[in-house]
Amino acid sequence: MLCLILSGAFCHASSEARTGNVKGERLIIWIGTDEMVIDYIKVYQLATDCSTDKTITCQNDLDSFDFKLKKSVAITASNGPITVDNTDKVTFRVTDSFEITGPFQVDLGGEFTVIRQDCPTQ
Repeated sequence: MLCLILSGAFCHASSEARTGNVKGERLIIWIGTDEMVIDYIKVYQLATDCSTDKTITCQNDLDSFDFKLKKSVAITASNGPITVDNTDKVTFRVTDSFEITGPFQVDLGGEFTVIRQDCPTQ
């Protein structure tokens, strides 16, 4: 069975539709042929800076953020509002905490995600 994670779990097991739970997530079965051709798969190594606490105080801090896995991230917006524009996809990864304490907005069409995960061992 081939499973691809694409904003959820999509698996092709047979030509019949099935639903169920995979580790607490809803499982949606793709219905199609019994064959799939994959041209290539890219695998990326997560950039980490697990001992760093980062504070974002202005739009420029967000625009220049390196998006490595951090210990914690705080958006304080002490120098004016911070905005995720309608074409931006922003994902923060933290090991401990994420906090927003100032004016912050995500424009319609923009994407904002926070993921809590452990720092990978080397």
